[in-house]
Amino acid sequence: MLGLKDKKTIEKLDFVYRFCGFHRLEYSHSVVKCSGTASISNDIVVGDKIFQVGAVVNSKNESETMRLSYGYSVLRDNQKELGITAGLHRTRLETSIISTIIGEVESNRAGPILPTIGAFGSVVIGPRTRVDFEAQFRRLDYDRYEGSLNYARVELLRELGHLGLGIGYSYYSVRLDSTDSDFMGAVEFRHRGPSASLSVQCEGFFIPESENQ
Repeated sequence: MLGLKDKKTIEKLDFVYRFCGFHRLEYSHSVVKCSGTASISNDIVVGDKIFQVGAVVNSKNESETMRLSYGYSVLRDNQKELGITAGLHRTRLETSIISTIIGEVESNRAGPILPTIGAFGSVVIGPRTRVDFEAQFRRLDYDRYEGSLNYARVELLRELGHLGLGIGYSYYSVRLDSTDSDFMGAVEFRHRGPSASLSVQCEGFFIPESENQ
């Protein structure tokens, strides 16, 4: 309706720190920016502003996703791994609508910090080749927010020394209803499509203390 593009290539950064064999900390960050221009076919009400049918509007939508979580491997050996995660997730949404005729601007923002749970795993299918997968879920009914989050990713990874090359598929959906004064309304969007990745593995090192002379 607002003329936003429905296809876009985005970058995503994932950081995983393993310790004590079965434990891990994860951080993930990505940003999606879309814009468009359209002559609207219906009236749009945003806050206390009304954009009437036929008006030409410019719109911008930006979503920034950050996730910090702790993971524990309930099963891990040379052939397979299966674990669970729990953490915090924040999707910062910002939407702006501008009328090219009367110059009105209406902007909404939302960025609640919310809990998530999930699972991850991998299966070795050949020399230096494995399949990784992960999923995150959230169902929310808290204070001024209600909604859901679903994320899933599967990837075929080929290890080349400390480097890894992967191809896969990702799905990410968010639904949020809010009565917060900064973002009073509802938003729903889905991102899905193929992915390509480059990973770097850094092994830890230990420097022993000098013996007392």
